[in-house]
Amino acid sequence: MSHNDSVIDLYLTLESRDVVPARVLATVAQSLPQILNEFVSEYSDLAPIEWGFTQLHVGSLASVLAPLYEMADDAAPKLRLVTDAFQQSTAAVQSGSDVGDVFSERATEPFQRMIKLLDRDVTSIRVGTASGTTTLTREGVVSQDRKKIRRRSLGTMSGTVQGVSFASTNPYFSLRKANMSRLIKCFFDEADMAQSVIDSLRKQVTVHGVLVKDDFGVIQRINVARQLESTPLQLRKVTITELVGVAPNLTEGLPSEEWLRRQRDEQ
Repeated sequence: MSHNDSVIDLYLTLESRDVVPARVLATVAQSLPQILNEFVSEYSDLAPIEWGFTQLHVGSLASVLAPLYEMADDAAPKLRLVTDAFQQSTAAVQSGSDVGDVFSERATEPFQRMIKLLDRDVTSIRVGTASGTTTLTREGVVSQDRKKIRRRSLGTMSGTVQGVSFASTNPYFSLRKANMSRLIKCFFDEADMAQSVIDSLRKQVTVHGVLVKDDFGVIQRINVARQLESTPLQLRKVTITELVGVAPNLTEGLPSEEWLRRQRDEQ
């Protein structure tokens, strides 16, 4: 087994009140490589990597996760981006962000398996890179399933397509609803809808699909079910009151009522 230490430095430490059960190691060993390869797919053009735990120390569960084989030198900055993105994503979850909003669909399930260990056997999971360290704790993430209850329903939403990402295995576009600063990720089938989404950039559209909401009824994401529909831009009607002062010399200095009376008399 060989790996290039300059390519990746992802440190993992599991802490427990007592003995860490073997099934905890099995869960981490299965879940973490799945998550990292999703990040490899999303943040680089590299093929999936076979990962291994190195630098294991007797009496501890501190280790370094690294590729099992030598990587090309030009892979170093790509994998550094992958590991930094993973560490930053775990930091967002620890800070209160919902797992489903931070991780892709395919990475969410294995990550949920890992943080559920905090419910039973592990007091913290520490993830570190050269850029920073995050410690996932029971208080920070164990309530994820209860804090934001995911509710799904069929529906529509209109807004402007602000951008599109094909970088991951789950392509999505960002939708901005009128009078709303937050962007909503809309996941779609690339084979069926890629051109439709590209053609809709910066345009007003109606999205049909599964609306995923939190327990407050706020839409968190949309799984798009069919082609986008162009929506005509709705112009708000302007009231007479709002027009006051638009053309200050229109009445030639006369009161509005007097000016209108003279216009009628001249006709």
